[in-house]
Amino acid sequence: MFKALLLILGLIVIILFGFLSISTGTYYLARLAEENTAQVKRLIGISTIIILVVHLGLLSFEGFPFYLIGISVLTHVIYSKFLTKFPFINFKSLEAILSLFMTIINNIIWILYLSNRKFNMFNSFSLLSLCVWSIPFAYFISLNSNPESYSSRNSRKFPRNSFKRNSNFNQNSDNNLNSVYIDNSESDSSSGNLVFKLFSFLDEMKKKILN
Repeated sequence: MFKALLLILGLIVIILFGFLSISTGTYYLARLAEENTAQVKRLIGISTIIILVVHLGLLSFEGFPFYLIGISVLTHVIYSKFLTKFPFINFKSLEAILSLFMTIINNIIWILYLSNRKFNMFNSFSLLSLCVWSIPFAYFISLNSNPESYSSRNSRKFPRNSFKRNSNFNQNSDNNLNSVYIDNSESDSSSGNLVFKLFSFLDEMKKKILN
């Protein structure tokens, strides 16, 4: 009884650490995608081509059925449509709705095929991770680099006219600083002239006294 409780407790701890590691890694990858959007777009395109080649290899050398490979290839071709406007993704577009539908279908047919073929858990997870989940996960990570995802929050924090007001304020402050600088320079030049005239007057008085 005590041993069973320890095993359950250990399993819970492992699951919690696993979720924590996944969430931390996902956040880090999202930050990288946000800072390097062009590189992420190129990486997703290259990864899509590699995975399509892997599908052809499974069809040619491992005897995977044509319907499975065909649906999976079609799903990845639909995914690639997002690269034309990356990182902007319109979830109401036809590509987004169709990709969601094909993702569900693709997962179902892969899981059914692998379960009927009695693949072990490790092989099934490896194939699903590479051929089914990797590209959708990459697009999910790159969603944080989409500026539209922050538009609602930014509109709450910064009103529409705030940037215009700030620009006007900065322009007025620059003009004030320039006017102050001009006034100071004029005052400095006028005070310098007064000092020069004073010394000239004193020099003339000295000459008259000596003469």
